Amino acid sequence: MVFIAAEIGVNFRNLTEARRMIGLAKNAGADTVKFQIYSQEHVKGHPRQRELEEIILTPEKIKYLKQAADDCGIEFFATPYFPEAVDWLEQVGVKRYKIRYVDRYNSNLINTILKTNKQVLLSCDCDYLDDIIHNHKIFNPGTIDYIYCVPEYPPPLEKILFPYDFGDSLYTGYSNHYPSIVPPLVAAARGCEYLETHVKQDKYHNGYKPIDDAVSITFSQLTELYRLVREIEKIEW
Repeated sequence: MVFIAAEIGVNFRNLTEARRMIGLAKNAGADTVKFQIYSQEHVKGHPRQRELEEIILTPEKIKYLKQAADDCGIEFFATPYFPEAVDWLEQVGVKRYKIRYVDRYNSNLINTILKTNKQVLLSCDCDYLDDIIHNHKIFNPGTIDYIYCVPEYPPPLEKILFPYDFGDSLYTGYSNHYPSIVPPLVAAARGCEYLETHVKQDKYHNGYKPIDDAVSITFSQLTELYRLVREIEKIEW
């Protein structure tokens, strides 16, 4: 079965809202919820820096969100931006790690995560695979699950070039940055094992737009995505 990750990421304004979104992800059928662990330095100069600083996840807040996910019966994991965050996530017992596209050459962070012996999911494009896999520069094949992404937010549809069959490629999954369920459905139909998509609430008050609004689908769309992916899986190949 396709493993579906709901990327809550930074689309929440406080822990109460994040907890509610964890429940919505569970109700929509997602297998896991994912957050981002960053520091003030990582958001310096961002147009919405103040808002991002307000939702920085400390070890205590990570424990809160992990417990909220446990209470809902859904897995919790995250994308750490720096090595110390890996220790924080180990303390709550995550099962896997995600590495963002920006950190695809961050050997210090990647090697720290590899030492946990947990599943490692790394967002990358074809150029990266040519560089790393074919030239054997940093990492050995088999130590990381490579997740296809187009590093534009959002990308034009014509730039989303899936392998014809994920089973015949080095990619095992797809990270969606397009505000539609169409690309994830194509990836599922072509045999991907892991689907990740940013999610946002269906409605916000006073015209508020979540930070990753441009790349996110709603929980209603996530519910439909789950339903259609499970139907695709029933079709014999």
